[in-house]
Amino acid sequence: MKRYLNFTILLYFVFNSLFITAQIKTGKIQFEKKVNLQKRDYYGIQFYGEYEMPKYSKNFYSLNFNDSVFVFTKNSNFESSDFGIGTELECSVNLNKKTRNTIFTSFSETSYLVDTLMQYTWKITGQKRNIAGYNCRKAIWQKNDSTRIYAWFTEAIETPVGPDGFSSLPGAILGLASEDGSIVYFATSVEAKEIENKDLYIDFKNKKAISIKQFKKQNEESEERKYIMKNIIKDLLWY
Repeated sequence: MKRYLNFTILLYFVFNSLFITAQIKTGKIQFEKKVNLQKRDYYGIQFYGEYEMPKYSKNFYSLNFNDSVFVFTKNSNFESSDFGIGTELECSVNLNKKTRNTIFTSFSETSYLVDTLMQYTWKITGQKRNIAGYNCRKAIWQKNDSTRIYAWFTEAIETPVGPDGFSSLPGAILGLASEDGSIVYFATSVEAKEIENKDLYIDFKNKKAISIKQFKKQNEESEERKYIMKNIIKDLLWY
């Protein structure tokens, strides 16, 4: 009888723990972004000042989310090592309204975009790995004929959030990478907590925002802009 009772108690705690984990709908995820600068070859630059360009840069981001909104912003509490090269991206996504606001800065230029939420056609595979203590499954998005994006997501976090504003998987994306591994995001920690409204907001007030379609057209009209954008979009996995 005692053995049966102990077994029942054990099952209760196991299933209760699984249930609590599966109910995560609001919280904060910390990400590290690692870029292979030599693979990206920004503007054909092979040297940084008097020195050869370092191989990697690192930046750190926070993703705050509830069951309908998530915000992906740079975490200023950690020291970055981007050497002033590449693209900084912040975005807010409203899953109910299916809208996305994006701010990104490349070199010294900042752009503000408002648009509908992109839909990705993911192929979920049987591959698994553990990220930040969560069991994740691998999914693949065929971006175009030559580019694939890999994502690792966990169903233990119900809200379909992800770095760079990625979503539309049955759970949170804790790992995201370009096929060649030149850009990689990995979650370093997950915290289930209530998020204040002020932390689920990016200020677009008094900013001239345009759609992605307008942005593309604007940059295709100038040969100089085409060249700049060719390098900017290397960092935008969703573009």
